Amino acid sequence: MEGYRVKSAQGTVEINETLLLGGHLEFFRPPVEGKEWRNSLGMKFSYLQESHVSEIPFPLVKFEKYIATLSEPVDYHKAQLIVPMEDPEVLHETALVGPEMADGFFKWLTMEEKNKGYLAENQHYELREGVEHEKRDVVFGNDVFEDRYPLFASVRTATYATLILSSVPEGASVYINKKYEGKTGLRVTGLTPESIEILFRLKGHRDEKRLIDLQSNIDHPVSVRMRKSEGVDFTKEWKNSLGIPMIPLRDDVMMSAWEIRVRDFDYFCSSTGKKRESKPKFTQGDNHPVVLIDRDHIDDFCEWLTEYERDKGLIGFNLRYELPTDRDWSFAAGLDAEEGAVPADRDRLVEGIFPWGNKWPPAKATANMADLSALSWLTESNIVRSYEDGFSHTSPVGSFEPNGKGFHDLAGNVWEWVKDSYGGESDFKTWAVARGGGYNSHLEQHFLSSYRSIQPFGPGNSSYGFRIVLVMNDLVENN
Repeated sequence: MEGYRVKSAQGTVEINETLLLGGHLEFFRPPVEGKEWRNSLGMKFSYLQESHVSEIPFPLVKFEKYIATLSEPVDYHKAQLIVPMEDPEVLHETALVGPEMADGFFKWLTMEEKNKGYLAENQHYELREGVEHEKRDVVFGNDVFEDRYPLFASVRTATYATLILSSVPEGASVYINKKYEGKTGLRVTGLTPESIEILFRLKGHRDEKRLIDLQSNIDHPVSVRMRKSEGVDFTKEWKNSLGIPMIPLRDDVMMSAWEIRVRDFDYFCSSTGKKRESKPKFTQGDNHPVVLIDRDHIDDFCEWLTEYERDKGLIGFNLRYELPTDRDWSFAAGLDAEEGAVPADRDRLVEGIFPWGNKWPPAKATANMADLSALSWLTESNIVRSYEDGFSHTSPVGSFEPNGKGFHDLAGNVWEWVKDSYGGESDFKTWAVARGGGYNSHLEQHFLSSYRSIQPFGPGNSSYGFRIVLVMNDLVENN
């Protein structure tokens, strides 16, 4: 019946019995395209340029009902308005409000009108500006300079797009703008016309991503063929595209067995057209840890490697490379249960433990530190006396035995940046943190697993490098 919602009822009819189906019809008279409409107050709305527009402002009494629902006092003006096109001339008492207050009022009014059956779910009120009118008898609020608008309104009907999603094989999980929607064989309706990203994920296959420009009132079929992939098993060591062993650290984190090498960073530069801004004064081979890299370039490297391996199908869109956190580094070094919320709280909290054990100085050729080999450029007071590792500056990564978890060079070779700032309450709380000591370090405390070196954000010096972690994103299959 016109003016009422469509209602349905169902039941089972037994033989020789009568089934009574009843209920009541719900009032439903929303604006219809091309037709004049009246709201619950009897205000007339004309159809104009795909929306319905009010010819008079909402009355002050309606606005005052809205502000009575608010917990805070509201500042607004009152005015009598004349709309020139009206005949005979009528004074309309209304409120003059700012855009934010108008938005709140019309959202409240939209919900009220939907509940009464005067608006459909895809319709809403909004402020209509630029309506010709004349103000009389304005009563100003506190702020006389803020732009205030009379409560003329328009009703807009949102248009939606539909996606029809399939995959071969079927059953792939679907994420639209990172929000889980269901499995393929899926129809998604009520989508706002805009550009969206669709991610398809199926175990044993590469993630597939599509960018779609949704158009209103159109069905968009999207079908993908899922390509098989070995994927990454976070319970097993895995070698990435650069030949770097990635070692399981926790359920959702793998860490590189050694620091990023000169060859790795040079490949990034040649692939992207970027250049290393600084190089050390000493000679390095391709397998030495890259140094003098600022944090922006480290982030660029991680982003490039992430996209590079996603494109090759080696990792999914739920995985990414980044610097290890301070806790990641501690976990790799064997400090699984450090206490403290930030690096400043944990700094040197655990004494007497080094990445190689608890002996100082360590046995010969345990790690690359300032030793007898460095006397060509360091004084005897700046080396670990009686210790020798065979390298005066950096050494090829993996030159020394790994720790019990399989990580090389957690002590010495180069200091390693971590993701965190130092934190705490000191003047250094925003400074960057590095761990592990370097080839030019000789103090016992620098090699403690719990020691943090802090520096202003920047490239550090030629004894600072970095390693990476592969981590899982937080996409989950829920709404």
